[in-house]
Amino acid sequence: MGSSWHARIDRAADNTVGSGFLIDSHHVLTCAHVVHNVPDPIVVFPATHPRQHYPASVVATGPWKREDPRGDFALLKLSQPAPVPPAQFADPIDMDIWRDKKLFSYGFAAGKTASGTFAELRIDDRQVMAREWCQVNAWNGHGQFLAKGFSGAAVYLPDTDHVIGMITDADLTPGQRVGRMLPISTLRQYWEPLDDLLPHTWLGKIGPGPRGQLRRCLADAGLRRTPEVLLAQEFPLLADQGGPSLWRAVTLAAEEIEEPDALARFLFRVIGNLDDAHKASVARHWLTRHLGEPRTTSGTPTSAAVIIRMAPSGLGGYRLEFSIWRGDGRGWTHAIPDPVPSEQVRASVEREMPRLLAEVAGEDFIIEFMMPHDWFTRGTGVENWFTNNDPDDRIQLGLLYPVVMRDVARRRGGSQRWDQAIRRWRKLREVGCESPSLIGCRDKATLSWLADDTRTTIVHADSPTPTEIGKALKFGIPIMMWPRTSCRSGSHDDCAGRKFLSEVSAIVEKSSPDRLPFRVKQLRIAGMDSKPVQRIALFWDDPTRMPDPPLAAS
Repeated sequence: MGSSWHARIDRAADNTVGSGFLIDSHHVLTCAHVVHNVPDPIVVFPATHPRQHYPASVVATGPWKREDPRGDFALLKLSQPAPVPPAQFADPIDMDIWRDKKLFSYGFAAGKTASGTFAELRIDDRQVMAREWCQVNAWNGHGQFLAKGFSGAAVYLPDTDHVIGMITDADLTPGQRVGRMLPISTLRQYWEPLDDLLPHTWLGKIGPGPRGQLRRCLADAGLRRTPEVLLAQEFPLLADQGGPSLWRAVTLAAEEIEEPDALARFLFRVIGNLDDAHKASVARHWLTRHLGEPRTTSGTPTSAAVIIRMAPSGLGGYRLEFSIWRGDGRGWTHAIPDPVPSEQVRASVEREMPRLLAEVAGEDFIIEFMMPHDWFTRGTGVENWFTNNDPDDRIQLGLLYPVVMRDVARRRGGSQRWDQAIRRWRKLREVGCESPSLIGCRDKATLSWLADDTRTTIVHADSPTPTEIGKALKFGIPIMMWPRTSCRSGSHDDCAGRKFLSEVSAIVEKSSPDRLPFRVKQLRIAGMDSKPVQRIALFWDDPTRMPDPPLAAS
């Protein structure tokens, strides 16, 4: 294999500051610290054109600083096209190609700046340290290792010449043979056009060309919601990506989620949040051409929610806010300006329901009550509140729509509830509702039992107390169900609570988390003549479903 794309970076003639490598006819990658305070770097390709100097300019850098070495990346633009073919990159997704392989790097250590020298390397652990670097080690205990002049050099597979990363630094202490590289997965975050040069495909067919079209369409796009929020809404497992850019969020959806329509669903959500109508149109055309319509648009209305939020007011009573939430970002929030006394909360909600239901008429929606947990077991339950306040027309909400309760305190600052809810919901996404945890009429959930992070769905045989519910909420339990009636049987071998556990757990085991509210609605309808089943309470708190704009903390 040839090595003509290896580059030496000079400050002036014969004053070498580091290494680099050609990635296309006009651009060379190197480290930011290599060209720091180098106003007019010069690029040389020693293998084929050692006497020809190419003036260059720095056109992009990462956030590198001497006190913070992250983002040690720089892009140089040559004043004229390079006379050699560029480097080729390895597949950034297939990190197994590094496994047990000898790797090469070609740099310009002191005394060897004219011709350069090879270092033989290995990567023992392919984990990315601090989401930034991979550690590189010497292949063996002798021979050339990384030294001053290797910064910016490519790390590549000698049998294919495919680049897997770039050297940034090394421990120069005598006897130490350890360094660091920025893998492609990190480099592509600092300069997103690098994705247009990578060989991998999405869904087996979307290669660099179509991928580049989409990237350029979304570049500098304005959004009504942040990419981080959109990503967490569609894929709770990706909720901790640290504020990704829009393009980074798109690549995560395409490469990290093993679902055939994951990218299509995420792009549909992004398009619904774009400020620029032209960009939205171009992105929609790309989506239709390359992926077709996602499931959310083919025969199934957009997921939506009517959210009623009750929060205790410092003035007494409750603040009431009403929101329409949709997965594509469309929605609104309306608040009653003054606190509502406790005894007037239900009537106030029922007065607002006609307007809310009209807004989502014909859509596939859920009614979500975000409320203090001491309301979960109060009265007949919110699922038995009415669709309006007209005695001749109203009917219980739970017989027409999926109705769930949510914990309003999970959005309050200073509580672990939000963090625990996200973690348990991730686990729920992984394992589903297949094995609900059952609590019998005479059983009590201990703190150690609740602390088991495999518990995601709890079914009670008897109505729990607010104290018992509060304990579960502290541990972020995502789903709880119970009958609205208490078991009064002396023997619990064949009591109503035991029958409730048997019937409801069988339904839960066959349902996905997202469809459970709809299955419970069917249970309520099917049990209209059997009150223990009809009057079933469902706590179902998906942390990704939040109103827009976000509701203020109380």
